[in-house]
Amino acid sequence: MNFKNLLASASLLLISLSTKAQLYFNRTDTVVVQTANGTILKNPWAGGLNFLQVSDIDLNYDGIMDLFVFDRTGNKVSTFINGGTANTVDYKYDYSYVNKFPKLDSWALLRDYNCDGKMDIFSHTNLGIMVYKNDGDAINGLHFTLVKQTLYSYYIDTNPPSNYLNLYVTSTDIPAIYDVDNDGDLDILTFDFTGSRMQWNKNFSLENYGNCDSLNYFMLVDECFGDFEENFSNNSVTIDVCSAADHIVPLDEDQSNRALRHAGSCTLCADLNGDTIRDLVIGDISFNDVTFLVNGGTLQMADIVSQQTDFPPYSATPVNAPLFPCSFYVDVNNDSVRDLLVSPNANTCSLSDKSLWWYKNTNTDDSAYFEFQQVNFLQNEMIDLSEGAYPTFVDFNSDGLTDIIIGNYGYPDNGCVYTSKLTALKNIGTSTQPKFELFSKDYTLLGALNLQNLVPTFGDLDNDGDKDMVIGASDGRLYYYQNIAAPGLTANYVLNSSLFSGILFGQFVSPQLIDVNRDNKLDLLCGRSNGKLNYYKNIGTASNPSFSADSANYFFGNVNVIPINVSNGFSFPCLFEKDGNYELFVGSANGKIYHYNNIDNNLNGPFTLLDSTFQNLYEGVRCAPAVFDINNDTQLDLIVGNYSGGVSFFVGDSLAGTQHLNDLAFIPQIKLFPNPANDNIFFMMDDLLKLHAIKLEIMNLQGQIISTETFQAGTLNNISTSNLKSGVYLCKLSNGLFVSTSKFIVQH
Repeated sequence: MNFKNLLASASLLLISLSTKAQLYFNRTDTVVVQTANGTILKNPWAGGLNFLQVSDIDLNYDGIMDLFVFDRTGNKVSTFINGGTANTVDYKYDYSYVNKFPKLDSWALLRDYNCDGKMDIFSHTNLGIMVYKNDGDAINGLHFTLVKQTLYSYYIDTNPPSNYLNLYVTSTDIPAIYDVDNDGDLDILTFDFTGSRMQWNKNFSLENYGNCDSLNYFMLVDECFGDFEENFSNNSVTIDVCSAADHIVPLDEDQSNRALRHAGSCTLCADLNGDTIRDLVIGDISFNDVTFLVNGGTLQMADIVSQQTDFPPYSATPVNAPLFPCSFYVDVNNDSVRDLLVSPNANTCSLSDKSLWWYKNTNTDDSAYFEFQQVNFLQNEMIDLSEGAYPTFVDFNSDGLTDIIIGNYGYPDNGCVYTSKLTALKNIGTSTQPKFELFSKDYTLLGALNLQNLVPTFGDLDNDGDKDMVIGASDGRLYYYQNIAAPGLTANYVLNSSLFSGILFGQFVSPQLIDVNRDNKLDLLCGRSNGKLNYYKNIGTASNPSFSADSANYFFGNVNVIPINVSNGFSFPCLFEKDGNYELFVGSANGKIYHYNNIDNNLNGPFTLLDSTFQNLYEGVRCAPAVFDINNDTQLDLIVGNYSGGVSFFVGDSLAGTQHLNDLAFIPQIKLFPNPANDNIFFMMDDLLKLHAIKLEIMNLQGQIISTETFQAGTLNNISTSNLKSGVYLCKLSNGLFVSTSKFIVQH
């Protein structure tokens, strides 16, 4: 190849690289959101909260306990860094720690089982408990290693003990993991297979091994812990029901044939009245309150002597959190005294944006006095729309700034009847720096319709120069609201019932208005609960649209995002234009974003599936992506709603996968893989002109150089990333004739 041809080829490559940059987004929390009265939300894009379990943990090993929040909605983890300001609630959402946690299921509690001062993970596995050890440190960062796939306990106290079975916990129950007898190792309290009596599985680590870090020897030493029995008809217990023999497991009891009969309970175990004996706070799945059980026994033999269902008994606002309120004991306000947090855990019928109740402990850690503070701890600092969040972009007030409208599944009332509404975030920033005001939580007053699962989309259906609104709902119908406002004025929507009359679009329809076939008329894409996409071509005109079920494509692009062995897919379409071509994101029931291209001139499909886990994003189940260049930097931005009721914000990044070149004459092609990387990443460089001594620099996103290496072109080169913390990095390759910068992810 002569120099002239090389220069031409290089120029074409540069054009290709500059116009076909890899689609990539960076999470951001710098986009300001404020309430109508001007209060700035501290964590607006944290993603919403529903059915929660809360534990403390030092995430960044700075000696200050942070917060770990586990949401049963999609088994979603949220992490909050504690600023440590004394006597102050001081938490900032930090997503960088979320991916450090393994995939967890149903419930998760953080407890220090090996007495090293670091919180480990106890979580649900098949009718039992699995344990991850916290083996991270301040240098290498947060890290967990699985140490027990399943915890076992001896269920018959013989010599030697027998019936070594999985320590029984259902996916609904939340056990108490606490040093019950104050001997220095963690014991476990669970309900038995009937769901009425509490069992004490004692940890014999110190007795048998002289340390607290063994998980190999639990024994059921009391199958009627506390001498009480839960009632199935109400939220109370019956005291003094167990004989002496009931406290020992009968030798003829066959624990291996245990049946699933217990509906669900959660237990907090702590000394709350200052007598050194562990008391209990119990919540049940069918009730709104919790029961406080006072332990009047000893460390070796619990004895519940009284109960209180209005808890805290001295509070003007006792717990009333439908359904299945569960209690957690953590220091919320940095006063070195643990407080009470309560959240519903039934995985249905949340408390909207009031799902985490905080009672401040104004006394001591082992003699608590709880004073009610708020029903929306953490939630009052974020966008939280109860259950479900389906965002889209539109300028609803015609001020030239793009706003955000978000639908939801609904807000439940006390009878768990849901009403869906639209939330409007008005852009009060600039064209290059958006800033949002929480303008309305019932935009256009659609809550009065008593519909569920409202999904909005906007487009000029009547060709009058403004955006009309179409709403999808769980009943499978679309509702068309024509914007009758004069040009330049705030939208005024009026229901037009004729456009979609008689068409059923499928359960939980998620519409998008877009000109799919590029004929200058808005068409209709619809996601459905079945995981597929429907395409309805506009067979009318630009000002008088018409859609027909008879001409629809019910398997558009062969897209199907329903997970294996799951009944619903909840596809959510987001078709967008990039570099002059259509690409497609599809949100799904499992929380993964599917990415397709090969759409233009291929409307009968199949489309090309580029990625079924786009950028490894997981914002929660039933995710809903929306794409738009909100800050006018020519890069598409992304917002993603999730079923916890929150929204996450991502800004477009042109660096990812794009080579930035200083000299058109010398442009080697560089391949980087795998991306994301774990312990190693490879670079393959074509040697166009026998280039040698190529310099590689690894940098963080602040431009700080972490390491420097030298390589030969035309060879496969390996870089170890095992010492890098999980996160996003830049690699810069140069030899004085060219500079190439790419972005890669390390994910341990």
